[in-house]
Amino acid sequence: MPRVRKALRLLCCLRAVKDDVEDNLPVDIKLHQREELRRETCPQREIGPRKMVLGSDGIHTEEFPKMRCLNNNLTQHVLEDSRAEIKRALSSTGLVSDPLAGGEGTKTEITLKDVNASTVDIEENGKTVLVINRSTQVFAPNAPNASCSSELQVKFGTPAKILQFVLCRLDTAAHGSDTLVCTFLLTHHLFMPSEELCSALLNHLSSEPSVGSELERAASTLRTRERVGKLVVQWVALYGLLLMDNPAVVRFLEKLTRQIKGNAHLRMLRLYITTRTPMLLDKEQQPPKRGCRQLYPPLVCGSPLQINRPIRVKDTVLLKVHQPNTCVTLKLPLNVLVKDVVAAMKASAADNVLVRMNPTGVKTHLKAEDRAISFVDMSERVFLCSTNQINKLVTLQDQLCPQNSTMLTLKNRSSKSIAAQLTSYDWELFNAMHETELLYYVVGRHKFPNGTTANLERFIGRFNEVSFWVPTELLCCSSRGKRVTLLKKFINIATILYKQQNINSFTAVVYGLCNNAVSRLYDTWERLPKRVMKTFQRYEQMLDPLRNHIALRQVVEKLSPPYIPYLPLILKDLTFLYNATETLSHGLVNFEKMSTMSKHLSIITGCRNRPYLPISFMNPDKVFSSLQSWQATFTDCRSAVDRDRTICHYTRNLKVITDQVKLNKMSKTIQP
Repeated sequence: MPRVRKALRLLCCLRAVKDDVEDNLPVDIKLHQREELRRETCPQREIGPRKMVLGSDGIHTEEFPKMRCLNNNLTQHVLEDSRAEIKRALSSTGLVSDPLAGGEGTKTEITLKDVNASTVDIEENGKTVLVINRSTQVFAPNAPNASCSSELQVKFGTPAKILQFVLCRLDTAAHGSDTLVCTFLLTHHLFMPSEELCSALLNHLSSEPSVGSELERAASTLRTRERVGKLVVQWVALYGLLLMDNPAVVRFLEKLTRQIKGNAHLRMLRLYITTRTPMLLDKEQQPPKRGCRQLYPPLVCGSPLQINRPIRVKDTVLLKVHQPNTCVTLKLPLNVLVKDVVAAMKASAADNVLVRMNPTGVKTHLKAEDRAISFVDMSERVFLCSTNQINKLVTLQDQLCPQNSTMLTLKNRSSKSIAAQLTSYDWELFNAMHETELLYYVVGRHKFPNGTTANLERFIGRFNEVSFWVPTELLCCSSRGKRVTLLKKFINIATILYKQQNINSFTAVVYGLCNNAVSRLYDTWERLPKRVMKTFQRYEQMLDPLRNHIALRQVVEKLSPPYIPYLPLILKDLTFLYNATETLSHGLVNFEKMSTMSKHLSIITGCRNRPYLPISFMNPDKVFSSLQSWQATFTDCRSAVDRDRTICHYTRNLKVITDQVKLNKMSKTIQP
């Protein structure tokens, strides 16, 4: 017995020391240690269910959830700490104290999922409307003054509650609030179309609290308008002129502008909006009327520094429709359907069909509901004919495949100049593309009537064009010595593209060299110098698809912006994420899925967060990161531009053979 009493006394002393130490620790660490103590020393027993209810008089306990616990006092301490931590976190977002959180007659319940309250369910009228996860971040854990912070993250929720949570987070300066807003704005098309978003924001603007004093209600109304204004500012900054393609968004912005102008307290916000987005909010400052854009533009003979502007939904294009004996040019909308083209040609839809034919003679019969305009393969032509005339269609003169290598005409031009022009054109196309086009492309463009993927398709078409350009030029060379010289030139171009961080064209050139029709030319490859061959083998290993392109991913992670990424890899990740899990689960939006997809979309934003200004032709390896350094050498650059106009014309109008069967035949002709 004395030994037992001595052991119990020692145990009590140790517990007292442990409690003193815990008083100086952060709450999250304290909860973790108490949980460990509970598991080691306390007998287990079950406690009946109970939950925390959020009412007008604060948070109070009605009933507790079932949990296995050892000690009533210990359990009570843990729950009190968790309850206080949740209340402070939710109060900082405004979901607890904001009159908009529930409304009259609405009962909001917060249900603890586990002891440390890492997951919280918010319920209204017995239905879960928001599931929040509280993640703990420890800053400098080994430092003497280590600190912890709790970050609330949305896991699931209804669109309205997710929007409300985002608006409330705009008042806080917590780490990750900008990421939350960016995730919502980039992915809201999947669960909350722009029309619904505008309607919900207008409801927030017009809502007035029914509780509190007159001063408190006025302050709450002003705070709500400030939140909506801040969200709209970020929305406009992210999408820019793309918002003008949706009439509902334009009407909402006009109405919001009128409300902001009538409120003196929002003067700074009004100034920001009117100065940053005048074309969106002021009809008198609308951009000039857009002209027509040719689908198959003529050869670019202007300045190589000319910038291609983005293609928008409301743009009109000039589509050439070929018939057996004539050719008609139509002015049509960008998203025109095949049946509309047939109707514009005043032809019978029952007797005529629309056919798209590539340079190799492969014909694609278009259905009535298909899009008539495609930017993936710019060498295709559109024909209107009867069903009996399809087999009689022949390739046009401007579609004929090249018979001789055109690259040999540039043998006196340096590889640096050619790579610089490839990078300049790729950057123009890449910069014209918006992040949401990847989302439209993965989900399906037909689901977004006010969106377009034309810029993305044009960029993908450029990648395909460059990848077929390499084998076309090599296989059109009849002399083995010329093929070896050209092969070394292409490997040198790939090296320069890699140094310029143009991963898109670098990958296209290397894949072109790995084409089966080129890789089987053993006599040509054997004559390459060993140093050049080792360089190419290193590039092959870099693009090895083993383990989901892990080698290429490691290379890209080390790059600093600006750079042009390998877009098919991002599209592959987005497609897997979209198809792996459901967007809606039990009527709630899977916002964790939205967050993951937003991280991949943000890669495009990160690549372009610094300007990729035109490359100096005197030193093509140098990419200017500031406007002043570029202007200092602009005079020298202009003279070089005039000399390299031929290269610009050549790189932007490549003549390629896209038929792999024909490439294989040409390869077997060179080396049986």
